[in-house]
Amino acid sequence: MARRTARLATRRVGLKRGDGLLVAAAVAWNLVSLRAETLPVAYLDDSSVHEQMVRSATALWRAGHFPLTSWFPFLGEGSPQFLHYQSLPAMLAGAGLLIGPNAAFRWSLYLLLSLWPISVYLGGRLRGLGGLAAGCAAAMAPFLVSATGIGYEQHAYVWTGFGVWTQLWASMTLPLAWGYSWRAVRQGRGYLAAVLAVAVTTAFHYETGYTWRFMIGVQLVCVFLARAGAAWCGRQLPPALVRFSLRSCVCSPGSAMALAPVGALVAMAAVLTPAWIQLGRYDRRKRGRDRRAASG
Repeated sequence: MARRTARLATRRVGLKRGDGLLVAAAVAWNLVSLRAETLPVAYLDDSSVHEQMVRSATALWRAGHFPLTSWFPFLGEGSPQFLHYQSLPAMLAGAGLLIGPNAAFRWSLYLLLSLWPISVYLGGRLRGLGGLAAGCAAAMAPFLVSATGIGYEQHAYVWTGFGVWTQLWASMTLPLAWGYSWRAVRQGRGYLAAVLAVAVTTAFHYETGYTWRFMIGVQLVCVFLARAGAAWCGRQLPPALVRFSLRSCVCSPGSAMALAPVGALVAMAAVLTPAWIQLGRYDRRKRGRDRRAASG
């Protein structure tokens, strides 16, 4: 019996070490294969605008101005780009005053893309996956591909791809947002962590935040149906167990988790509210300029 216990303990330790080896191998592969992303180049896709936003944010920080209240004249006729677009990544990278905006953009792209398997692993563990399953998910993460080439994959971010740099930032926090939300649904704890993770994810990239809302909606429906099914089957049980089943359906952590999107919206109000207000004003001014140009 003692030998069997020792073998099981050794096996568990081996699995834990194996998990770390899988994640470390994926990260090491990315660090080596993507090292060219740190070289200074002229970008041909969306990365050109993102890099310009980082340069603009750096100049504004150095001048003592807040980017959200500043004009961005480098795209079209100019616009309050930092309000209309998901600008938190540019402002964070632009705050790297010591290394410069161009290096900050390149190295953030390189490091975020290389370290993404760690986020996949942590998100899987938060969702209840075993260490080996989460490690395998992290190991396969660098090799994801899609028909469009603009999903959560390397081609969407590198020089030859689409350059959706802000989505890359959100991809680091999306697995954590899903994981913390699932833990809140299943265990009824960690609501603050779920709200903060969702708020940061949406501030990084709005569409990725919408992805979280869709998935958490599916999770809530599944939890509600499971609880409702248990309550329905409980009609054949003693009255005390029926009351317990109904109470678990109505007062479950899953139903309380419905407050998480509301909490996330409140946390994101500082970013979304100015964008909504200023977007309407900017559209009205643009329509006025178009009418004057047409009449002239």
